[in-house]
Amino acid sequence: MSSQEDSSRELSSRSLSDYLKELGLGQYMSVVYATLLAMGGFPTSSTEEQGYSVKEILKESSRIKDIPPTRIHHALRELEEVYLVKRVKNTYPYRYSAFAPLNYVHDAHTLRKEELEKQIQRLDEIQSEIEKIYRGLIGFGIWDIISRDEAIRVTQRMWDGARKQILLMTEVGRWVLAEEELKEILKKKRDQVQLFVLLTQTPKRSNERGEFEKFLREDIKTTQIYHYPVQSSIRINVVDLSQCLFILTDKDNKGREQSRYYYSTSRRVAYSFSELFYWKCLSSVERIKKLREALPNIDSQLYNDLGKTLCQDELPEESIYA
Repeated sequence: MSSQEDSSRELSSRSLSDYLKELGLGQYMSVVYATLLAMGGFPTSSTEEQGYSVKEILKESSRIKDIPPTRIHHALRELEEVYLVKRVKNTYPYRYSAFAPLNYVHDAHTLRKEELEKQIQRLDEIQSEIEKIYRGLIGFGIWDIISRDEAIRVTQRMWDGARKQILLMTEVGRWVLAEEELKEILKKKRDQVQLFVLLTQTPKRSNERGEFEKFLREDIKTTQIYHYPVQSSIRINVVDLSQCLFILTDKDNKGREQSRYYYSTSRRVAYSFSELFYWKCLSSVERIKKLREALPNIDSQLYNDLGKTLCQDELPEESIYA
């Protein structure tokens, strides 16, 4: 055999050994089997089966990988068990020959494929069960949101996924103007979803509210804006009547402003807050209608300002979410 053929055979044996390991053969098993095939230890019908001794196999296997002498007997026995190697009859010391690998490869492939299919099926079952548990846990649930930053991130996700409608009740919209990503999402969605904004009364912050309204009218344009004449302790953010984020504001026992953030994917919760939103908008519209009836000669541009000045009782300080 030429050195070139010898080198090519050695390379093929290494490749075969690596492939067999991927199919599940142990490291020494794959080396011994690849060595035996490379040595010509595969009997044919035209030649009498002779096989190779353990000593010969051990010496030749060093071309691929050194095998401890104590391990080669164990590797050969395991190869016999999977019908890749057999002992030649009437030989002692034992001599071994190899079976063709195709049956083993086919069986291994079939077995691995079946195992993978079972694993995939089980993963699908697990996914389905987790989704059921998840829906059961949050179906009528409300989640606490730990911080304003997280509330902003939730809002980004809600608005970005909106398909039909966004309802937003806030004071002056400062938190929207301060977040470029929120502004860009609203601009992107302006031709895709309806945006309804209800601004609650905050006399001390009329300039900030004016900036937010300017952004809505000039950059969003399709927004429907309403004004409610009393400051509210609740902020509402509802998307597609299916999920909502709401904020409750109050003062602690030391008079400090505090807010709690909540999120829900319950349609029941979303509908409830949407109903509150609509009633406040309706109340705002009805108040303007009454003003028009009572003061028909006043310029129409003044009606909104008049509506905002109604019910100006002592108001709490500004909300940190406004």
